Amino acid sequence: GFGRGGFGGGFGGGGADAPRVIMRFPRNADQILLSGALAGGEALAGRAQVIDAPVGDGHVVSFSIRPFWRWQTQGTFFLGFNAILNWNDLDAGRDTEDDEPITTPGNGM
Repeated sequence: GFGRGGFGGGFGGGGADAPRVIMRFPRNADQILLSGALAGGEALAGRAQVIDAPVGDGHVVSFSIRPFWRWQTQGTFFLGFNAILNWNDLDAGRDTEDDEPITTPGNGM
């Protein structure tokens, strides 16, 4: 079932069905932002930005940002459109041996 509190509640059981990180924030907090201001960038450094979690015959693609926020951040539109336009190929590039574990604040990673 779908539990609460992160991916321990029913998303994937390891191996090919485990959630995988598609994109991460840069590990250096100073490289996260190209322009503007960012407070607390250290909390984002190295964390997952986009996650693909197979569920049944489909996928849940989770974003840590809002790709279409107020229709103002056109630079992030490709994240959402890529998931929509490539809905049938979300398993492309899946290699379970090389996938890094997903880190959440509660799992000690």
